[in-house]
Amino acid sequence: MHSSEVVSQKPHYSRLRWFTVIALSCSAAVYVYLQSPEPTWVSEEIPGGSKPVGFTSDELLISLDSAENVADKSRLRIREAATGKVVQEHVLGEPVNDFAELTPDQEWVILRTPNGLMLTNKQHLKVVSWRTGLTRCPPIPVDYVNPSVMSHDGRYKLIYFDQQKPNSNMNCSIVDLTTGKVLYPITARHVLFSPDVSQWVAIEKENDQRRLVFHAIEDGREVGRSAPLEIAGSKKLGLDRWTGDRLAIEADFYPTPGEDIYDRRVWSFHLEGTQLSDMRAEPAYSGRFDNPGETQTWWDAGEGWAARHSYSRVGKHFFADAWNGLISRLSFFNLPHWPSAFLYQWQLISPESGRPLSPKFYSSSGQLLVSKDARWLADGGKSLRVWSLSPAMMWKKVFWMLFAAAIPWTLMIRLPSKRRGTPSVQSVL
Repeated sequence: MHSSEVVSQKPHYSRLRWFTVIALSCSAAVYVYLQSPEPTWVSEEIPGGSKPVGFTSDELLISLDSAENVADKSRLRIREAATGKVVQEHVLGEPVNDFAELTPDQEWVILRTPNGLMLTNKQHLKVVSWRTGLTRCPPIPVDYVNPSVMSHDGRYKLIYFDQQKPNSNMNCSIVDLTTGKVLYPITARHVLFSPDVSQWVAIEKENDQRRLVFHAIEDGREVGRSAPLEIAGSKKLGLDRWTGDRLAIEADFYPTPGEDIYDRRVWSFHLEGTQLSDMRAEPAYSGRFDNPGETQTWWDAGEGWAARHSYSRVGKHFFADAWNGLISRLSFFNLPHWPSAFLYQWQLISPESGRPLSPKFYSSSGQLLVSKDARWLADGGKSLRVWSLSPAMMWKKVFWMLFAAAIPWTLMIRLPSKRRGTPSVQSVL
């Protein structure tokens, strides 16, 4: 009887092992992708939180710290954008709401005092110099405040005031921020100021046709009207921006009748006097909107850059959104809603192609603020976080994603396997 042994080396892996490595590799890459880049600097934790107000042209960051006068510390702070070093601060000495705007000329901060009584909406706007801390004009009484349009030189602003009855439409006015005086009421709810600060424009209806109507700033008199605006299929027209000799108009389209989802598209026109020509699509400004609580996306743009903003409602627990959706259909049971929050995202993109130029940045505060030249990005909350934006950030993100994805494969190769390299012995008799 003759016997011999045949030894075969067969490196093979189970399907489960392959699946596990691929899943871990993809998960690691996605995890890195979903992380905001490390900020350039983070401030100390600020009682009452901090809200970035704006960046100046000399790379300073203005913030409103400890709004609501927390422990009598409500103040404007000015920091170096590159380092976070506080170079100046002004104690406000009175409560202000978590609301602040920097005027377009980057010289003045507009603050809002809180409601004095629960039975009234009356508030006041304060215009403060971030350089000296001094007020520019007497407080301006208003009924409702949100970020609204201002003239390019920071002198004029659209405000809402004199709400006569609950649930009634608020009157709008043009106010002079140098004196605090209301110049005159207007019927439009939204206007744009001309770059030379001589006119403002609104869209008005005339015999079921919409036109641009131009007014002189000093007294509000009408100075001209455009030809009818005709954008086929649009349900609503609005003003977007007025830069140089181009005026941008936004139009809303509802793809599916009866649904709240709609597309907002923007076109810009060459403006000569009151006449429009050279209609040009502006995809960098366009976006899609839907029901409150669902994901919404919109675009912003500056000189040579564009940015994609979005937010979505995120439950604080896995079943929050499903639970809230269920009880909305069972409202007669009066069940409680599960708490949820918004997650905000921001990403720099190419204005021509929409290609990402930076990683995504995430915020739960909703206070992401970019400088006019898109060099700096700030986020508020318990602390200030600031990033220096550069093209290298995208390549760093790609590198770390590939590195994270490679780790499971490296471990698979280096770790011993019971089934790999084990000789298979066969006896032949």
